[in-house]
Amino acid sequence: MLTAPDKDEKALKIYEALERKELDTPEEIVKRKEEFKEAIRKTLFPGRKAERILKAAEYWLSSDLPEKILRNSSPDRELRDEIAKNVPGVGPKTASFYLNKLGYPCVVTIDLWVLRYLKTNGYNVPVPDYEKNRGLPLGIYRELEELLGREAEKHSLPPAVYTFAIWSALRLHRNSI
Repeated sequence: MLTAPDKDEKALKIYEALERKELDTPEEIVKRKEEFKEAIRKTLFPGRKAERILKAAEYWLSSDLPEKILRNSSPDRELRDEIAKNVPGVGPKTASFYLNKLGYPCVVTIDLWVLRYLKTNGYNVPVPDYEKNRGLPLGIYRELEELLGREAEKHSLPPAVYTFAIWSALRLHRNSI
């Protein structure tokens, strides 16, 4: 959310600077808005990012989402849909990625690489033109998630692990060309 589409090196510097300034929690971001905006001014699209991150931080602080995540009290997909619906600038892909990083194995991060993999393997899937639109609508995302879940089940893997295997295979293939 903060660093897309910035380069990794630049992103790490920004994260380190935010950490040094103790601007790395929702509470501090909301409390010190102007300082936060100044700290991210060298990112691409800083105004849009600041607005989205501030709204996301405000939602985080005012909702029961943190408690749901900590207690693991909602099914993975319900949490993902709640995040995608309520956090500005976060769609199903990013929400799924966050939950995967937090240990939720049943949501799938469907990115361009996964879509290309499915298309290459004979599935009739849309591959969005990210220059023109913002990704898959939630309904199509859910259908593809079901498809990937069935494929993962064939290999006795949680869906998130299956997706990671796809990324790994594509990366190995890309590096061997």
